[in-house]
Amino acid sequence: WRKAMEEEIQALEHNNTWDMVSLPTDKSAIGCKWVYAVKVNPDGSIARLKTRLVAKGYAQVYGVDYSDTFSPVAKLSSIRLLVSLAAIHHWPLYQLDVKNTFLNGDLHEDVYMEQPPGFVAQGESNKVCKLKRSLYGLKQSPRAWFGRFTDVVLSFGLSRCDSDHSVFYRQSHTGKIVLIVCVDDIVITDDQVGISALKIHFQQKFQTKDLGRLKYFLGIEVATSHKGISLSQRKYIIDLLEEIGMLGSKPVDTPMDPNVKLTVEDGEPLNDPEKYRRLVGKLNYLIVTRPDIAFSVSMVISQFMSAPCTTHWQAVLHIVRYLKGAPSRGLIFRDRGHLHIAGYSDPDCLEVTGYSDADWAGCLVDRWSTSGYCVFLGGNLVSWKSKKQSVVSRSSVEAVYCVMANVTRELQWIHMLLTEIGFSVTRQSTLHYDNQSAMHIASNSVFHERTKHIEVDCYFVCEKVNCGEHRLVYTRSEEQLADIFTKPLRSGRMSYIYHHLSGLIPSSLANIGSIRFLDLSHNSLSGPVPDNLFRSCSSLVYLSLAGNTLSGPVPNTLSRCLSLNSLDLSDNHFSSIPDFVTGIWSLTRLRTLNLSHNSLSGPVPEGVLALHNLEELLLRGNQFSGPLPIDIGLCPHLNRVDFSKNLFTGAVPESVQRLNSMAYFSVSNNMLTGRLPVGGVFQSLDQSALQGNLGICSPLLKGPCKMNVPKPLVLDPNAYTNQNDAHRQRNEAAYPTRLHRQIFLSVSAITAISAAILIVCGVIVISLLNVSARRKLAFVENALESVFSSSLSSGSLATGKLILFDSRSSPDCISNPESLLNKAAEIGEGVFGTVYKVSLGNQGAVVSIKKLVTSNIIEYPEDFSREVRVLGKARHPNLISLTGYYWTPQMQLLVSEYAANGSLQAKLHERIPSTPPLSWPNRFNIILGTAKGLAHLHSFRPPIIHYNIKPSNILLDENLNPKISDFGLARLLTKPDKHVIISRFQSALGYVAPEVACQSLRVNEKCDIYGFGILILELVTGRRPVEYGQVNVVILSEQVSTLLEQGNVLDFVDPSLEEYPEDEVLPVLKLALVCTSQIPSSRPSMAEVVQILQLIKTPVPERKEIF
Repeated sequence: WRKAMEEEIQALEHNNTWDMVSLPTDKSAIGCKWVYAVKVNPDGSIARLKTRLVAKGYAQVYGVDYSDTFSPVAKLSSIRLLVSLAAIHHWPLYQLDVKNTFLNGDLHEDVYMEQPPGFVAQGESNKVCKLKRSLYGLKQSPRAWFGRFTDVVLSFGLSRCDSDHSVFYRQSHTGKIVLIVCVDDIVITDDQVGISALKIHFQQKFQTKDLGRLKYFLGIEVATSHKGISLSQRKYIIDLLEEIGMLGSKPVDTPMDPNVKLTVEDGEPLNDPEKYRRLVGKLNYLIVTRPDIAFSVSMVISQFMSAPCTTHWQAVLHIVRYLKGAPSRGLIFRDRGHLHIAGYSDPDCLEVTGYSDADWAGCLVDRWSTSGYCVFLGGNLVSWKSKKQSVVSRSSVEAVYCVMANVTRELQWIHMLLTEIGFSVTRQSTLHYDNQSAMHIASNSVFHERTKHIEVDCYFVCEKVNCGEHRLVYTRSEEQLADIFTKPLRSGRMSYIYHHLSGLIPSSLANIGSIRFLDLSHNSLSGPVPDNLFRSCSSLVYLSLAGNTLSGPVPNTLSRCLSLNSLDLSDNHFSSIPDFVTGIWSLTRLRTLNLSHNSLSGPVPEGVLALHNLEELLLRGNQFSGPLPIDIGLCPHLNRVDFSKNLFTGAVPESVQRLNSMAYFSVSNNMLTGRLPVGGVFQSLDQSALQGNLGICSPLLKGPCKMNVPKPLVLDPNAYTNQNDAHRQRNEAAYPTRLHRQIFLSVSAITAISAAILIVCGVIVISLLNVSARRKLAFVENALESVFSSSLSSGSLATGKLILFDSRSSPDCISNPESLLNKAAEIGEGVFGTVYKVSLGNQGAVVSIKKLVTSNIIEYPEDFSREVRVLGKARHPNLISLTGYYWTPQMQLLVSEYAANGSLQAKLHERIPSTPPLSWPNRFNIILGTAKGLAHLHSFRPPIIHYNIKPSNILLDENLNPKISDFGLARLLTKPDKHVIISRFQSALGYVAPEVACQSLRVNEKCDIYGFGILILELVTGRRPVEYGQVNVVILSEQVSTLLEQGNVLDFVDPSLEEYPEDEVLPVLKLALVCTSQIPSSRPSMAEVVQILQLIKTPVPERKEIF
């Protein structure tokens, strides 16, 4: 704390806050004190200790040392409105923090203060501080700071908004900038690059801290994703529960019991009313992101602050228990498609909608009515209020008309604010009411004489309606969203209304046995779908959950909805592998199936034929893999199919050409290969429906393989005809007529008998070969044993001597390699040991020597020599040649060739700024060369597995050709099992294939292919495989997969690559994702990878000849 106090004093002195003077006789000095605070991170951890020197402003005298004190404060509605604009336009939100905020304000009055406690200047104890700058605690400090801040912002060219003085904006040809300030916290958003210049401007004027993307603001947690922006106060609620000891309390479904009516004298007076007031005050701040408690807090418990009783305290605890049930609940702002409104020429026109309601004479204390309204901007909730009316209304019409005037005023303010900062708004704002009499008053002047006591409100609303600014819409009471702000509701009604604002799917919907149509689309629903939601859904015909942020798996209980005609789960966050076989394919009455824009994965198996009435099958924007269902063309009514932006492989089924009535078909941005069918919809198919695949070929196009990527990826281009013929045979044989079915059965019987005979013959042949192989193996083992025994007897396997496989260059003069290493330069270190650069012999040949870590290394010299000599025979231009070894029980060395340009790690991630980055030709050459080297290692029988492919093990020669090092060193381990491998390579985070860590899976050469895929992603993006942010961890492969799905993966390419061919980078990225498949069998072999890479580099004319 002492250090924090010293930092505060230094900041005050640096800011020239005061002068030391003698106190004038006609003046008095105010005191000061230290205030201590612990700053925490959003996760609750301690960020720093903070101290403030605060002046005792309560001793100031008006007209003597202060005058005006008013300072604008940002309206919470303005903050939510700014977040909504950012979400709708997909703009980033940034946050700045001004250090020692109030110290930047200039004082215009003479204010004298005592010296800070503990920091009295030596020899000047009789002097006081004459303040030149504002200080925390002074009555005029907020006004002085805001005046200085306003001057700085205006000098940059921004304008202050008249509708809210805390909002500043600038609109020019370069774009819009919108800024909002709340004391020392500044939030900025824009559509271009003007934020950087504004940040620099602030840093020149104040001591500012750039906090980056907005994450935590005024106690509100802000989370941003491609789906939108969410606001919550989870930490605030958890701290509140912990403070009052209710972390273990039982949650309730509603914030207030609708059967309880509180009065002033309910219960006994509380012994500690301050505890009640503090808790109610904290609950009031929660209304910022929790509109569901607005009525309970603002209109009920806040009435009894002066004399709270025990019953009132129980009502407060009931609200706290409600918050305990869902502490993470909040608001979600996103682009809901409200920018393109029919009838408006401006493509950026925003829609403003309001709901209002009143509870007539609902308060038992004074019979005043309760007003409640909420306002949506572009479908996002930005403003709401629950407030008691100031007069007694004689009818429900009067009560509704009073709130009608309030919401009209709010809509007008939002309209003025948006127009002023440069956003287009629909000419008419829509107002929803459930009282037709009040609507008649607003549109028919005959009723005005009956309502003279609310004449001003009548004329105000009527004027806005008649001039066309507002449009009144009657809404049934069941659909009135403002109902939640006027009265306590039961659980079902509460859940229905709130989840039209945001949150989870109401659990009360579990009993939907009699419901035929259920439409929860385009709300802010989040979380998983309850497992029991469809336990009784035999009558359900239509289901739509589209346009929310629901997550988790698709419920398996959907298979019980056998009457379902339409199922729409699009635009959510559903994940995992759906159950098609026993789930979705069992909904035989289904006509529309829309699973688009989720995170679903796995194969889409055969069986869609069971949906005989299916008309639309939309799976766009997921991660489905495997072949397309071959029976898709046997659904006679299918007219819309969208499989685009997935990971489907193989060829387009021939059966699709049978769908002559197909209106739309798209398989773009997948990994499909093979020839395209020529009949049916394919005769008039647009090129955009095929773009972005690995290698679709069609005779209908001018270029046989020129769909979108001029150089498509194919594994076996000569196998297209055979594959398509096989598909055609399967399609024709899968669903024959009744006449052919008998023939099919007889053919099947013959095939089964033939297969049985072949199996018996195969078993006999394999048995004979096994006996022969055992005899040969025994002979080889005896031969090897005799060779090594003779070698040992003759002394050729010398220990303690450097052995080089090329005897012509063996330096006989080197008898003590350990002393040689002491003089050598250490150039690297890995999991197997340390690498040195050494000069050997009189000619000074430069080699690399690896000093192995002796733990778990083979103990016997003959075994060590045998394994090293096997690795030494692995010679390839893209492998580091192993040229010798040295063995003693205490030290083992490996001698290999030296790579002049070091490792790829140094060139890619540890590059000196003065060194030019690797160009794309160099990077592609490294990818291809590494693939060739690995393919050579895998060609050995048994294959040599590297286990540790990463940039630090890829060395570069003088021409930047790649050479793989450290290959096969796992053979030198005493127990090369999975346990030892995991312990050896646990530092290679992000490169190790998932099966290496799984004891139940067999590890083979496919683990190298996984690491190679990660290496490709690093070379293309310049990113590390795992990067740690402030609040999250970014997995490179997942990020690339997501961006590829969104269609903007090229934005993730390494910025240092100024020029690169997109027709090479895109297929290389797709190849990397195939190599990093979680399923080993789904990864290609390295020989296939080499073929793919060579085809990518093949010029288009030569590639055409292949087909």
